[in-house]
Amino acid sequence: DARKALSAATTEAEKETNGGKLVLNVWRKGKTMPATLTLPVKGTYSASSPWDCEKTSVIIDEAAQSILEKGFFSGNRAGNQVARGGIGDFLDALGLLATGEDKHLPAVRDYARAVAKKSESLDIMGEEGIGTWHGGYKNLFLTEYYLATKDEQVLPGITALSTYLALGQSGVGTWSHGMADVRQNGFYGPACAYGAMNSCSLTCAISLLLAQKCGIETKEIDDAVQRSLTFFRWYVDKGCIPYGDHSPAHWHDNNGKNSQAAVLFDLAGNRAAATYFTGMALASHPQRERGHTGHFFSWQWGALGAARGGPAAAQSFVENTRWFTEMERRPDGGSVYQNQLDNQDHSKYKNWSTTGSRLLQHCLPRQKLFITGKGGSCVDPIAGGDLEAVVAAAKFSPEGRSVEELLEALGSWSLIVRQKAAIELGKRDEDVVAELIAMLDS
Repeated sequence: DARKALSAATTEAEKETNGGKLVLNVWRKGKTMPATLTLPVKGTYSASSPWDCEKTSVIIDEAAQSILEKGFFSGNRAGNQVARGGIGDFLDALGLLATGEDKHLPAVRDYARAVAKKSESLDIMGEEGIGTWHGGYKNLFLTEYYLATKDEQVLPGITALSTYLALGQSGVGTWSHGMADVRQNGFYGPACAYGAMNSCSLTCAISLLLAQKCGIETKEIDDAVQRSLTFFRWYVDKGCIPYGDHSPAHWHDNNGKNSQAAVLFDLAGNRAAATYFTGMALASHPQRERGHTGHFFSWQWGALGAARGGPAAAQSFVENTRWFTEMERRPDGGSVYQNQLDNQDHSKYKNWSTTGSRLLQHCLPRQKLFITGKGGSCVDPIAGGDLEAVVAAAKFSPEGRSVEELLEALGSWSLIVRQKAAIELGKRDEDVVAELIAMLDS
């Protein structure tokens, strides 16, 4: 992959010892010539990055500054400044919060109060509404903001938005692109449109769980959280959470849904489910570019899910995916969405800011937000040989392995590895009936 080669060269050039010199070979009309670009020197990644890492600290400062310079308000036709309401804006604000630096709070506070004020009028039976995607990420931002600052001015907005989301949930704990049609079907009927959208459903569920932590405990919200936990818990040991109302997918992750589930169940204190989904996130690093209409949300949640397994797990994921996040960075310190290289990307996320998403990843060691580890984890730390075994599942290939190795792989924690080993065993001539019966009796 030429992108990985260029990314590695960029990382090397930005070291102080190399003075920012990036040397390229240019092929033109049958001739080869060198071309040198001078990049800003940012330092060297530590072996424990993003922990104790000078270069990560530089990237954090520059990314935060780029968000502040862009701001969160834009002028409307009347000439007034209004708060923007894009998912990227909510994530940029979360990124600033994740730094834990007080100097960023005034900008975040003004934005949070404006966003919360606009949410106060939400009523599931009213004429005004909001889609599930924006509603979930808006509530995620507002709840994390309140938990970080205890700013009472945003609580009415959080209460109204959380109640709206809870009452707009389907009877099985999911949401579609919008709220359920409660006027036609009553409360807790089917999801609207064509059924569940699990990616945005998980975001809504996480935000409602955080609303509980804000002290907003009502029957509607409590029941909605429990329905979602029950629904998504079903996928443990069955595969990857799918797009919607589908069978489990045979991937370690797809569009970040398993990574989101790791965060959800860790915050809920469900160790078994959180451990399963954390392992799936860790083993998914070669698959991060998967995602329906694009992979924006895959990269948003990948590191956050893997990090539930502790610092070593987070460091492993960051190192394995750095080739991609390096290529997102721009001269102003921000990051921008990079299209998929296949035909599945519909340019839906073209020019979306990923600056806040990367800040959440870079600031994992600071643990200033609940989605970045505040409050600790119920997952036992994954490190050493255990971590190597989990990550190895990402690139398991059954070809060329002995029958004994394939039989051993049937006991892997990863159902993807188990499936690949079973399929390969089925192609072999060896008689393993006795061994399989012994396993069934075990």
